[in-house]
Amino acid sequence: YHVDKTTGEVTWVDKKEEATKLTTEADGVITFEGLKNGEYWLKETKAPEGYNILTSDVKITISGSVDNATSLKENVTTLVDNLELSNAIDKIFDLFRKCNKYIDDVTPWILVKDESKKGRLECILYNLLECIRIGSVLLQAFLPTTAEKIFKQINTKETSFDTIEKFGNYESPNTVNTPEVLFARIEK
Repeated sequence: YHVDKTTGEVTWVDKKEEATKLTTEADGVITFEGLKNGEYWLKETKAPEGYNILTSDVKITISGSVDNATSLKENVTTLVDNLELSNAIDKIFDLFRKCNKYIDDVTPWILVKDESKKGRLECILYNLLECIRIGSVLLQAFLPTTAEKIFKQINTKETSFDTIEKFGNYESPNTVNTPEVLFARIEK
């Protein structure tokens, strides 16, 4: 595939020399941006020093929060239609739990220390904010005051149900507002 650096448009190419080249970071992690979830094949063209080049292509499966967040609308709507309200709320909070796990997995507090990883960090933060926005749009039917507080904190006006049809409606660039506690901890 090829990513146009000006528009961000992703297109498929037939010629290897037209493809976008990706390089793993020191930890071996590679970031694919702009690809939809699905199965792809990766061909290694140069091995790191001290390693042998792979002799066969590697199948890569891309999946993650994007499909989970956008398919959540349909799942929650079905549960509400069936009057399974507690299950619908649990699905929404499951997205928020996945956001917490995503933060633990991608360690943005480490990435922020490395200027060369600024683009990756921006992508991570955008994905988190968009997932929080999607979850909050769904949450407003159950906890409207809480959802409104979240919208205010993440500084979004994209709060209607139709804005969660697809991933990517969070306004960017954007600055979030001062966080506030949504649910106070009850001390015993």
